[in-house]
Amino acid sequence: MKKIKLGFVGAGFNGQLIHISNYYKIKNCELIAIAEPRPILRNLVAKKYKIKHQYANHLDLIENQKNLDAVIVVTKRQMIGPIAYDFLKNNISILTEKPIAGNLEQTRKLYNIWKKKNIIYKLGYNKKFDIGIVEAKKYFDQFVNTKKLGKIILVKSHRSSGTGYSNIKGDIKTREPNKYSLQEWDSKPKWLPLKFKKMYDEYLNLYCHNLNLIRYFCGDIKNIKFSNLSSDTMSLVIMNNGDYDIVLETGFFDRDVWDETFEIYFEKGSLKIFLPPQHQQNGSAKLLLNGPNFRKVIKIKKPIKPIWSFYHQAKFFTKIIQNNDLNNTFNSPKDALGDMVLLEKIWKKYLGL
Repeated sequence: MKKIKLGFVGAGFNGQLIHISNYYKIKNCELIAIAEPRPILRNLVAKKYKIKHQYANHLDLIENQKNLDAVIVVTKRQMIGPIAYDFLKNNISILTEKPIAGNLEQTRKLYNIWKKKNIIYKLGYNKKFDIGIVEAKKYFDQFVNTKKLGKIILVKSHRSSGTGYSNIKGDIKTREPNKYSLQEWDSKPKWLPLKFKKMYDEYLNLYCHNLNLIRYFCGDIKNIKFSNLSSDTMSLVIMNNGDYDIVLETGFFDRDVWDETFEIYFEKGSLKIFLPPQHQQNGSAKLLLNGPNFRKVIKIKKPIKPIWSFYHQAKFFTKIIQNNDLNNTFNSPKDALGDMVLLEKIWKKYLGL
């Protein structure tokens, strides 16, 4: 099997341990180039993962590497959009971290240029590669199609997380300043009052995963019935997809606790998903199924190892690139566009716009 040639932009904690290290484990991947402004860090990471070519920025990488099959972009959020745009302009397939950009206008800019190109563009919504989520979606689709548990009456997404917990270690650190000569995209939408910008940025960064999972299970949202994002403890959004209500509860606390669930309530039962911390390498979602006369914890049959969702995301992207599967829509910019439309609806409802 022909190896695919990959480039990387960004060599921080996420770049090293969540992305580069996982592609390094995949046999048919060849790590060709890395762009990172910190020269000492860049050199150490390149040596550790046997990356052949080093560049100070993504433009030098584009200029000098004409035969890459794809590039993975893992930088600070405000830089992902403009860097992705440069790769798209140059017809280079990419996977970038979430969120796709800072607002709906920027997302449409990326979506529109991608639609004109014959390349692959994926977003890092890794939760959908969690083996527990994969299994839960099978049960969900089965119950929806067979009506075994009746109609869906309510869906609830809850995330009361803190600093969480990560059991991944070993990233290379240096004391170099991280200076990247690039005009960042301002995430503030034109309609958003400046005083809400920080709050908006945090909500987008932390809860875009929740919005994506809601749309994955429930489809597009028709309207927002209630939105209160101002609470010091928990924020609450009630939305509807035309068939049932979906409740989104979110809150962030400075504590070493991760409390995230996704619950689907049917007329005759429920399916509850307990999600692991985002960076928990050896964990996956747990499922609890309730029916008319039963209650059971669903065990994943023959779990694929390693079970980390980020590894399976890397395997997925590798396969898509290997097969040049341009028709695959999973975690595509179209998907991310729907998430950003939903985010804007939630915020405009909260602001009364």
